[in-house]
Order: sequence, then C-alpha cells, then structure tokens
Amino acid sequence: MKYRFILAALVLIIPFGFIPSVYARILFEIGVHTGGDEISLVDDSNAVIESTKAGSLYSFALGGTIAFTDNIEAQLSFGIESNANHTKENEASWVRYPLNGMLFYHKDKFRLGLGATAHFSPKYKVSGATKNASSSYKDAIGGLFEIDYRLTEQLHVGLRYTNIQYVREDDDRRFDGSSIGLMLLLLI
Repeated sequence: MKYRFILAALVLIIPFGFIPSVYARILFEIGVHTGGDEISLVDDSNAVIESTKAGSLYSFALGGTIAFTDNIEAQLSFGIESNANHTKENEASWVRYPLNGMLFYHKDKFRLGLGATAHFSPKYKVSGATKNASSSYKDAIGGLFEIDYRLTEQLHVGLRYTNIQYVREDDDRRFDGSSIGLMLLLLI
C-alpha cells in the first residue's frame, strides 16, 4: 500500500525537474520534531510494551517549489516521518508518510507559509525476539505553519508547526500528533 503513495508522490514531484529553473526548484528537507500525545502498544494483558510521542521524531522529504510572483511560491513535498528505537532484542517504529502542500510569502531572508498535510499509512509496531505488537491508524489530514530563514540562496532553516490528529483503527481513539519541528531545507 505504501508503494502506491510513493509512486503518486513521484508523479507529483518529478514535473518540478522540467519546469524552467527560473520558476521552480527541487527541494530536499530534513526535520527533527517533538510533541503530541503519548501513544503506546500493549500486549494481551494490557501491559505497555512500548510508547512514544505521536508527533516525534525525524522527517525526510523530497519535493519542489514553484514561484508565482517575486514574493509568492508554492511548495509540495512527500516523505517519511519516523521514530525508531532499536534494542538488542527488539525494534520499535512509529512511521507515517506525509504529503505536504504549502503556500509561502517571502520577503528578504524570511519565508512565511501556511498549508496542509496528509499522513498516509500511520503504523506503530514492535517486532523482535521478545515482543511483537502493532497498531494501525487511519490516514490523517492536518494543517501546517512554517517560518524559514534563508542562510544562503540554496539553504534555509525553519520552524514548522504541524497540527494533526491520528485515529487508531482498532478503537477509534484519537491522539494529538501536533508537533514543532526544526527544519533544514536545501533548494537546487
């Protein structure tokens, strides 16, 4: 199922490579995020096996930007957000695949953006020698707010606020996945 989303993202992002470079640039983005409710996996006796924050930890994305005017540009990216914990016996991971679309206003060295995000196939699982459990969540839609500072023409650093909720498929329980992220963006 996740391969379908990766293919869709590539179809959306590849055209940025064919738009004249005056208007469009390819984007690589890395982020570190924190926040959200505590989510946990439990065994058959309801004992907690593993837990993490719903809005944490790392994100990687590929996308593009396109300028409409001197001060207005759109940005589209697709990537992965993951919080993985590896021990000698077990591996735990909280993974989702975000598709982000934002509209930015930029002036001098600053960019201010608003947008939306769709997180596909959120899943929290533990597997290994001593523990095995998983929990799937429904695809989620949320909002984005970002402020960036341009260090160089190609390199930006920014803060992103993501407002999103995850709904567990088993019991429809809601978890706040909102987070603050420190972003590093490379535009080529």
